[in-house]
Amino acid sequence: MKKIMMLVALMAMSLGTLAQETRHEVAFTYGIASNSQILNIYEDLVKAPFSGSASQEKDWWFGPISVEYFYHLSNRFSLGAIAVYGHKGSDLYENSTKRGELSANYLTLLPGVKFSWWSNDYLGLYSKAAVGITYRTEKVDAVNYSENEVRMNWQLSAIGFEGGSLRVRGFAELGFGEQGVFFTGVRFKF
Repeated sequence: MKKIMMLVALMAMSLGTLAQETRHEVAFTYGIASNSQILNIYEDLVKAPFSGSASQEKDWWFGPISVEYFYHLSNRFSLGAIAVYGHKGSDLYENSTKRGELSANYLTLLPGVKFSWWSNDYLGLYSKAAVGITYRTEKVDAVNYSENEVRMNWQLSAIGFEGGSLRVRGFAELGFGEQGVFFTGVRFKF
């Protein structure tokens, strides 16, 4: 009888540790200063002297927003993918007269790796790197203009900090890439 009780206790303890182990994580983020935003500002500055009397005014950006999925291969290494969306809108003017609106969408897919420097049940420090492609569409309504482009893109987060419970954590990352120079979000682990 003692052997059966010990076997049941041992099985219960192992089930408890399996329940604590989290292999998957899904995160939702919002950032500032993505690669696409920075590149677009640079392109506008370079094109400005050659655009004559035409100009873009009242630019506005939405995003970058992203969804991440990572699978933990070990306590330190994870593999996953990141999907990022950004949108730019502009009013187009010629000689102080509004001529139309520009709309650009940026959809990015980045396979990536993540390295955990340190973590416990409540806090963690990590770095992340991802490389992939961005699909950009741009339309100007007044002149029936549209353009599509595919280009290489990346995200390199030098430092990420997360805090919360074992299953739900808030986080912030500093780095450079399509998710932004700085971004924050919430992560769910299961």
